[in-house]
Amino acid sequence: MRSGGPADWSRGRLWARTRIYLLPAVLLLAIALPHLDQGDWRTDTGRYAAVGLQAWRESEFLTLRTHPDDPWFNKPPLAILIHGLFVHVGGVHLWVARLPSVLAAVGCVLAAVWTARAFHVRGVALVVGLVLAMTYEFFRRSREVSLDLWQLFFLTTAMGMYVRAVSGSTVRWASGSGAMIGLALLCKPLVGLMALPILGAWSVAVTEHRGRAALSFGLLTLAAVAVAAPWHVYMVVEHGAAFTGQYFGAEVADRAAGEIRTQPLWYYLSLLAKTYWPWMIPLFVGLVSLVRHLARGRDGLALASIWLVVWLSLISLFPDKAPRYAIILYPSAAWIAGWWVATNGATSGRRTARRVTGGAIGVACVVSVVIGVLPIRVQRGENPAWTAALETTVGREVVAIDVDTNQIARFYLAGQAWPTPIEIPSDAPPTVLILRTPDFDWVPPPNEKVVFREERVCLTRRRSGAESPSVP
Repeated sequence: MRSGGPADWSRGRLWARTRIYLLPAVLLLAIALPHLDQGDWRTDTGRYAAVGLQAWRESEFLTLRTHPDDPWFNKPPLAILIHGLFVHVGGVHLWVARLPSVLAAVGCVLAAVWTARAFHVRGVALVVGLVLAMTYEFFRRSREVSLDLWQLFFLTTAMGMYVRAVSGSTVRWASGSGAMIGLALLCKPLVGLMALPILGAWSVAVTEHRGRAALSFGLLTLAAVAVAAPWHVYMVVEHGAAFTGQYFGAEVADRAAGEIRTQPLWYYLSLLAKTYWPWMIPLFVGLVSLVRHLARGRDGLALASIWLVVWLSLISLFPDKAPRYAIILYPSAAWIAGWWVATNGATSGRRTARRVTGGAIGVACVVSVVIGVLPIRVQRGENPAWTAALETTVGREVVAIDVDTNQIARFYLAGQAWPTPIEIPSDAPPTVLILRTPDFDWVPPPNEKVVFREERVCLTRRRSGAESPSVP
């Protein structure tokens, strides 16, 4: 009996086309999903989840709030609303709040493979996706509510669309690319704008059709503005100086001036040297190889190199630095490192695609399940001080003095009201609990009675006239 008929051939081609996307995505899920429920509502995860949840409960999607009376102008709404929707539908659980970040990370991997596939054989594109999926500083961001991951997903998708605009269907792909940049601008303030000149400069450098390059860049810019501008204009009209002062001032200008925090110029180079292993060597050798062979017309690798160098320079010059900001570098770094590994390793790019088969997907799934059922601690547990404090405040009104919104958000996520921010203790009635996060040597005022204190979490209330400061 004959085998290998048209149906088998068709299935084989479908598998060959899809596995370069499927394997990196499943590998990333196998890394990211086990014990996704571990940890606590630390840092931005609690704040973004609470703000997004409140937006859906109150059906107020344009002006986000950290308290019913306090508009929150720090960030655009899109990524926060995505996470808030998951929590609104799936319940207030850490794994539910983090799940959209996992999906965004998978989207980044798929977009990186898709972009690389426009220039390389399947094997190279596959290795690019595998390198990105196994980049530590990339996949660990999926275990938090990450606006940076959503921004990266939209920008990486924009890159993949734009390379197709320059080489073919200009109007459709350039407009789609601009729309993706517009969505990135609705995740974090203004950062995505830098993708416009990077993509524009690359298209001019690599194409002989300058008219097509100009048309692509024009459509790219118009689409980005059309998507991002309406929300920004609405906020300026609705809230005026209160919005512009916080959004463009404190969140952009003050950070650019180094008033939030500052790190040395070499901060991200040091971060890459410490954390980008084992991919640091193929990245470095790949960059050297590209510099030595600039005349070979590797248009895609030129884009990856320009993206990497320009973004690295920009975030290094920006005074406010943090490890999560380096996430913008990893798709292009994976592209260069993956290209070098696939074309200079023990197998060629095509052989890599053939040898890495569905068996590897099965192994990744089995390992993920085993890790998931084992009692392994991969993240710190809940903060017992906050857990006890929240039990103390059930049914009580709480005000807060100089408490970070990341911590205030815990109350809303626990089903309680947002603590009302106040400036001085005298603004609080005697029956209301006053929340602070003081230093360990802090001494409460004589006219306040400590109700709860553990670590740096303190609840007090004002003493009534009949109470003496000596009363415990």
